[in-house]
Amino acid sequence: MKADFQVIHHELPFLVIADLNQGNMSVTNDIYNVVKELSKEYDMTQHHLIYQDSESIFDAIDLDANGNFADFKPLRCTDMSTAIEAYKTRYLNQA
Repeated sequence: MKADFQVIHHELPFLVIADLNQGNMSVTNDIYNVVKELSKEYDMTQHHLIYQDSESIFDAIDLDANGNFADFKPLRCTDMSTAIEAYKTRYLNQA
């Protein structure tokens, strides 16, 4: 089973996806396949990946230098704009 998701925002450097919650595996539980699928269309080394989970909460997905899944990053936001700003503040402004 694969996760059902769609890209809801693509403006470099951000790529935002939403879990469609259609009864299949969640994005969270199928994250390796989700990133692999996205990499067919997008250069994942050039993106910061944010996802809206099946409970409509936005969090981030940490990618390694090769664009592969590394870890989850908490954002815990309820709307996309706030999630992008939270990502910038928490993860892009670090030394």
